[in-house]
Amino acid sequence: MRDDLGKYFIKDGEIYLCIGYSEQPTIEFKNIRTGQKENCVVGSMVHNSFKKLYAMERKNGEYNFNDSAEEVQNIVLEEIE
Repeated sequence: MRDDLGKYFIKDGEIYLCIGYSEQPTIEFKNIRTGQKENCVVGSMVHNSFKKLYAMERKNGEYNFNDSAEEVQNIVLEEIE
């Protein structure tokens, strides 16, 4: 909580310093390749660095965002041989 700012914590043998507290909503992202998770405050600079991924077709060699863009719903990572 807010009173924990500047206090030390231990997790898995590592020592951490509490450097932030927020009463704002947070969001958690997970790297689909590494599994690493990242939390950030909604609307923060870190949050704003994430951009929603869209898929779209090209027409005449150009992307037309307004005509065919759709949010990506699923990504499957697999080895290409």
